[in-house]
Amino acid sequence: MGLDFEELAWRRTSIGEIGLRQLASHLHPGGVFAPRSNDPPGDACNAVLAEVFAESAARVVRFPDPLRHREAGDTIYVARRSPDAGVAAGH
Repeated sequence: MGLDFEELAWRRTSIGEIGLRQLASHLHPGGVFAPRSNDPPGDACNAVLAEVFAESAARVVRFPDPLRHREAGDTIYVARRSPDAGVAAGH
């Protein structure tokens, strides 16, 4: 079983749960955060987003890569803050 370094990064760096909670606090109620990744959807990334946001999903977006003459794909994670969430002070 190999290590998934992207998933480890989500848990152990500022973009982990604490960083995402801070980021979410700056979104308006119902606001969306949508990061992208070169890697396939990861369970740990999905789990952290699900802990922080009311809704979350991962989608693979495929597109032609003219430089490599092949199809490429990125993962787009879409997370929505609860529409009932309060607005942070100063926003």
